[in-house]
Amino acid sequence: MRHSSKTLCSLALGFAWLSACGAQDDDGPARPHADTTRTESVSESREADTPAPEGNEHDAAPRNAGWRLAEEDSPYLRQHADNAVEWYAWGPEAFAEARRRDVPIFLSIGYSSCHWCHVMEHESFEDPAIGAQLAADFVSIKVDREQRPDIDARYMHEVTLISQTGGGWPLTAFLTPEGQTFFGGTYFPPTPRMDLRSFSELLGEITRVWTEKRAELEQDVQSWGPYLSRDKRPAGVSHDADQLLADATLALRDSLDPTLGGRSSRSPDGIPTGPRFPPATALQFLITRQLRGADVPLALLEVSFDAMANRGLFDHVAGGFHRYTVDPQWSLPHFEKMLDDNALLAPLYAEFAVLTGHPRHARVARRTLRWLLDDMRDPVTGLFFTSRDADSLPFAADNTPLPGARPEEGQVSLWTPAQLREVLGERDGSLFAQLAGVTELGNFEAGRSHVIPGRAPEQFAQLDRFEFPEGADPAQWWQRCLDRLLAARSLRPQAFRDEKCLAGWNGLALSAFARSSRWLADEALAAHTEALADALLARLVLRDDAAGARVAHQVFEARASGRGSLFAQSAVALGLLDAHEATGRADFLVTALELARSLTPRFGDPDGGFFASDGHDPLLPERGRSLQDNPRPSGEGLALQLLLRLAPLDDSGALADTAHAALRRCAAQLETSGQLAPSLLLALDAANEDLAEVVLSGGRASDPLRALARATPLPVSLLLPEARTLRDALVPAHFTEVPGLLAGRARDADSAARAWVCRRGACLLPADDVTILAEQLASFGAPARALPLPLDPSGAR
Repeated sequence: MRHSSKTLCSLALGFAWLSACGAQDDDGPARPHADTTRTESVSESREADTPAPEGNEHDAAPRNAGWRLAEEDSPYLRQHADNAVEWYAWGPEAFAEARRRDVPIFLSIGYSSCHWCHVMEHESFEDPAIGAQLAADFVSIKVDREQRPDIDARYMHEVTLISQTGGGWPLTAFLTPEGQTFFGGTYFPPTPRMDLRSFSELLGEITRVWTEKRAELEQDVQSWGPYLSRDKRPAGVSHDADQLLADATLALRDSLDPTLGGRSSRSPDGIPTGPRFPPATALQFLITRQLRGADVPLALLEVSFDAMANRGLFDHVAGGFHRYTVDPQWSLPHFEKMLDDNALLAPLYAEFAVLTGHPRHARVARRTLRWLLDDMRDPVTGLFFTSRDADSLPFAADNTPLPGARPEEGQVSLWTPAQLREVLGERDGSLFAQLAGVTELGNFEAGRSHVIPGRAPEQFAQLDRFEFPEGADPAQWWQRCLDRLLAARSLRPQAFRDEKCLAGWNGLALSAFARSSRWLADEALAAHTEALADALLARLVLRDDAAGARVAHQVFEARASGRGSLFAQSAVALGLLDAHEATGRADFLVTALELARSLTPRFGDPDGGFFASDGHDPLLPERGRSLQDNPRPSGEGLALQLLLRLAPLDDSGALADTAHAALRRCAAQLETSGQLAPSLLLALDAANEDLAEVVLSGGRASDPLRALARATPLPVSLLLPEARTLRDALVPAHFTEVPGLLAGRARDADSAARAWVCRRGACLLPADDVTILAEQLASFGAPARALPLPLDPSGAR
């Protein structure tokens, strides 16, 4: 959007905008980086870094201007409770105060593991002079974007349009007392730096414009309204789904870097540029299309899978993936670790292991899920926490924090050759350092390195130049070293952990455990699936009004709060559906169906499709849209996938009709920017192509037919592992009569197992043995290797 406002143009000319990431996938500017050589941390360019995480000593007496945040259900907001800024939480009190004083609102949005949010906090929000300036001329509101994604989505959208830059966090926005954005950016330094004036100067200029040119500013704000609306979407249009899917498949396939992996980003002269993020949903779409028979070589996909797993994105010591790497070679990570990233990547690796037959991909899936279980599970609720911070405290040789130090990025994860030798011994430590790229120079500051083996442990035996201990299996030796290093690393000061449990992210985690347990035929993972599904049902699924089942947004300190968004409700429902397919528990599918049926009364747009929120916040008059995947799947994409997978159980056709109407509303966007919405493309594939409807009944839970059906990847499917128990649960809960897909297929438990494979309600002859069932599943694009991989089922690292 372009405008001609002299008032706001004067602001824009006075302040060059620093995009914290260039896109909304990131939380801060990338550090200078040159391949895998030594990298200087941004902490070297400032006197101090981020504030200490909870439980650490601050080097100054606490300030309590932000006292209103002390009891909020957000670790991030509580971190700001001792700032010099007189923060308000989002709510009517703050807006009423701004109207009473007739001053603008300063809105700051971030999250607990955001590195540059902490930088701006320490540099500006802990400064008494900044606090006094804000108190005199503004009402200040602090928002946790993970606690209120609807607020973040609205103001990120408006700031990026007004400033005409990529967005990022911390998000800095200036609003009228009515909540309308008139200026914004991301991070601002405390003193002028490069082409940026200081945050204090910005505040002064905003105040000058507000007092001296108020009428012109308000006129501009009113004229922007139609451009800033997020609720606009064209009416449904006809579209050629086959051609749209073919074009999107080609575009996403060609967007992958065939050498480095991930989404290709290169300068005009062909040099790789920019950070690398894991393109999880795009890879899921390409795997789905490959199963459909599209020209998507597994070898091309494997470049990305190996690059993400073997280099710096993966935490080789503890398991799990970091948020992204600051370089295109996947060498140096931004060290935060998020539940949603790992929940999306783990089942992809498990499925890819089945497709390729390579156990190294299964090992990555297991280690990722193992990290979630070991480090991110709430022992009280059984749910999973949100994230680990990128920053942790520097420490002395005895692992005690350095006096007066503030957290710095990556401290807990970095090693020197001497530290490796101290933990592993001279011989093992030296060999490990060579394999891991840990050198005296280091690939980070102060001669420290992040572990980057560059290859899978299964491939170490091919390295003739290294002498492994006699008789030792290189991969097993490597894992023993990692276990010893993890034990040593656990004694260091740990990065802050955000211990709120988000419903949507836990829904993604439930799908991760369920799908991985199926692909890897892992009973231990199936047990974890059942436990997590029970925790979600007990803590986050609510039935408290006439619109039907819904989800709370989060659980924090064992208390549920907030209203779940379209994304949250859809992710939880999909997780429960996946859990039913993995365990056979009928109550999981019953609840998934309840949540699916309440999507329309809660979020439905009468013209087709869904709003992102349920509209219960009067301070947000627009309910927003959720179409693009950024960085997790969109709410609309997940909702449509849910409806389409459950549609075979709905003889009325209502679920399918709702999904098809929504896709017609999305068609124009998919035609112009489908690469940005692979989760919607997955829904389009499910609507346009055959969905495998697989029903089993009779026999034991461990029957080979059931095992084969669970462990066979299909493009899209609805798997009903036990028709009899499901029928008995569905009829009293949802139906006056048995759904057609289950009619006549409820065999007694002591009967031999039988499977029915159907498409669009038309079923093949029942299958009584695995050979026939494998042939029938193959007609949907099942891989030739349709049997569980003989992989270690222990879940060990």
